[in-house]
Amino acid sequence: PTKVNNMPQSEKMELEDITLQFFAPLADLLGMHELKKEMENAVFHFFHPQEYNYLKDRVKDLNKDGEAYIQEVRNSIGESLKENGILEFDITGRYKNLYSIHRKMQEKNLSFQKIYDIIAFRVLVKTEEEAYKALDLIHNLRESIPEEFDDYIANPKPNGYQSLHTVVLSSKGRNIEIQIRTYEMNEKAENGQASHWNYKNNPYLNYIEQSGEFFHWVWKQSFQMHIEAQKKGMSAYLLFWGNNPSSLF
Repeated sequence: PTKVNNMPQSEKMELEDITLQFFAPLADLLGMHELKKEMENAVFHFFHPQEYNYLKDRVKDLNKDGEAYIQEVRNSIGESLKENGILEFDITGRYKNLYSIHRKMQEKNLSFQKIYDIIAFRVLVKTEEEAYKALDLIHNLRESIPEEFDDYIANPKPNGYQSLHTVVLSSKGRNIEIQIRTYEMNEKAENGQASHWNYKNNPYLNYIEQSGEFFHWVWKQSFQMHIEAQKKGMSAYLLFWGNNPSSLF
């Protein structure tokens, strides 16, 4: 039997909680975004295997074309922007990680079919005017779902986050979410007040803010681990938990 199976239920819950509420956000805070995702998915897999496998199979069905499909959408949007005078832009696309899908389903009481950002794209432009122009161009390319549109530029979130969010149907009939914002808005979302909103209200990370020496030690250890992982060409997550992370559980 694994170590987790031998733990009292209260200790299992504590381990899950501290990983999701402390170590994963800390990795994100230190810029180790992939490690954060790996931690979240690993904990989800270990503690909720049925839900994990269900979502894994559903996402696998959507992900048959992989990066080729993401590139196809990026090219389509990019060509439209250039043809209409928006020459400086950046477009990225990704598949939402399984834990994030699960959390959203739980928090908003949604079925898998109602999660529209499983495939999501971000479009960055120079000005607010170009953001709205890009929105119109994308809606001309793809049929949109009006009730899923949010204008957080005109109506920022309480933490100051600004962006346009829309959901459109792709050429393959999939729902995809597209976020459109300026480079400045993205910088604030990634590194400014918007990115620190949850951090300030997280009891675990709030402790870090009050403990400078501890934070410095964790930062140093995490940075060294990240560099060592790069040298070895391996996942920082595996370096963190060991070559067989499941053995810890």
